[in-house]
Amino acid sequence: MKRISIIGYGQLGKECFATLRRTHLQDSVMVYRHDAGFDATDEKTLDSIVELSDVVINCAAMTDVNACETDMKKAIDINYLMPKKLAKRIKSHLGNKRLVHISTDFVYGTSMDDKAGMSLIDEPCDLNPCNFYGKTKAYGEEAVIDEMKYCENSLLVLRPSYLFGEYGTNSFVRRTIDALLASRINKISVKVVNDQFIYPTSCSDVCNVISMFIDHKMSGDIYNVRCLDAEENKIRSKYDIAKYIQSLIGGELEETSTSELYNEGTGAVRQKNSALSVYRLMNSISKYNYYERSQGDKQKLFTWQDRIEHICRSVVDKKCD
Repeated sequence: MKRISIIGYGQLGKECFATLRRTHLQDSVMVYRHDAGFDATDEKTLDSIVELSDVVINCAAMTDVNACETDMKKAIDINYLMPKKLAKRIKSHLGNKRLVHISTDFVYGTSMDDKAGMSLIDEPCDLNPCNFYGKTKAYGEEAVIDEMKYCENSLLVLRPSYLFGEYGTNSFVRRTIDALLASRINKISVKVVNDQFIYPTSCSDVCNVISMFIDHKMSGDIYNVRCLDAEENKIRSKYDIAKYIQSLIGGELEETSTSELYNEGTGAVRQKNSALSVYRLMNSISKYNYYERSQGDKQKLFTWQDRIEHICRSVVDKKCD
């Protein structure tokens, strides 16, 4: 029996807890929730978690990009110092414990903005975060990697882009769904930018990758993670994603640009290119393709279109109850 501990109970932490409780019935799965008084920055608490765990999944983060610009100390404590302390404690057990650290596409920042809409970002790309959230996440990731550089196959770092799932209401995908549904009634168009390029990431796919690492079906490394696309050679803008959601649920949609939608100098700077390559991940897990699902005797790859269609049905069904 493995003892699995999840730190953080946001949309990804909730999905990890639900998924691992279902897929790892023989294992003990615990979750540490900030809303239940858990303090991820407390060193004694981290000591206790590591002692009681075989695998620790760090989903905790300060993800409010604008708030990170104003409460820098909190962002440093949660996004940088806490992962560093956690990795140091896991390292002290000489490879007998493993760590999954959730990073973000924001660590890349503007490093590939000159090729936005043309090129995918792969893992060796330079890190050039353009806001304080991205900087603290990059510091945290680098600290974790440095602490555990001699712990062979004990660390998995995942860089997802634009997470969405069953348990999140503040993701780009979910906000767009809710806004389009509301626009069917209020007739106010939902404005979405056409010059930020992304592939959204289902929390379900992230959880499946984590599960494979726990079961020793893939090696520890740094991986981009996202949904596939029905047309893998096509890079999508946020407006493209919103247009697909509109095709499923209707609503009023308006195409705009970043400069038109946001006042210059307002809030944190956003990168234009978050379109991630998952070649390294696909190569690592080619024997256990987590994107596949059974369809009778056939296999079909999971795409962001599949995942978003499922979320749309779920949201609409709940609103109709």
